[in-house]
This record gives sequence, C-alpha cells and structure tokens, in this order.
Amino acid sequence: MGWYIVTAMAGRSKKLTPAIAKDLEALWALGGENTLTDAEIAARLGIGADRLRGWVFRNSKVITGYNEDGTEKKSGIRDIRTRARGQTKSSYLQRLYNITLEAEKEKEYRVASANIMWLWEKMFPLEFGNRVKIEGAGDTGMSDEEAKKIQDELRERIVAPV
Repeated sequence: MGWYIVTAMAGRSKKLTPAIAKDLEALWALGGENTLTDAEIAARLGIGADRLRGWVFRNSKVITGYNEDGTEKKSGIRDIRTRARGQTKSSYLQRLYNITLEAEKEKEYRVASANIMWLWEKMFPLEFGNRVKIEGAGDTGMSDEEAKKIQDELRERIVAPV
C-alpha cells in the first residue's frame, strides 16, 4: 500500500476516485497514537467531512481493481474502512501474541497468562469476563436478586446481539 496523499484545490468539488479510496484506506489503517478521526482524515485529503460522511453513509462504490475477465472490481467505501480497521486490529493481536510467546520463552508465565486472560475476557466476556461482576448486596443495601438483575442487564449491553 503506497503512501501518496491527494489534495483538492480550493472550491473544487471532489468525487470518490480509486486514488482517494487508497489514501482513505491507508489513513483508516493507522493505529495507536496516529489514529485519526474521519474529520481529520477528510481535512488531510482536502475533502469536506460531510462529503466523507456521505460517501460512507451511501457506501459509495469505487474501482479497486480488475477481475480476470477485465471487468472492473468495485468495493464500497464502508467495506474498505472495515478492512483497513480489521488489518489494524489483526496487527495489534499479532503483536500481543508475539509478546505472549516471548514472555513464555523468558519463563514470564504471569505476563503470558495475563495476556491470554485479557484476550479471553475481551473475546468471550460471558465465559471469562470477571471485570463486570456484582456480588450481591455488600454495602449497597441491594439484595442478591437485584444485583443479579443488574449484572444480567450489563452483560446484555456488553455483548452485541448477533
């Protein structure tokens, strides 16, 4: 993925081109301290934030390559954004996995197991999540039934419906 940024001339309307889509994908893929909002990305590319929101809302299509038979291959801009963000997540998971392997190699089992538990808690909150747990009345004056009801409501909010 090459780095080149297209900028717009002032006052000119801009349409979604393959070059702009590549730039968007590269900027959406940034992670860590370099993560940008859609408004910041739009400003860097010289397009209006409303225009970018419109492209995403409409899932505007752009040519992203060609099929074997020579026909144009098109992707929606939302698909491009999802793919870019997915690549970023994958790279972070790979880094965490490598850190875990290195910790095991150095016999730092506590670090390795903490990494694995953190991943399990995030991926499977109902089975392994212990951070959102209410253990009954305590100092709150709440009955165990009330606490269980609140815990169930929180679990429903945490786990997105499929």
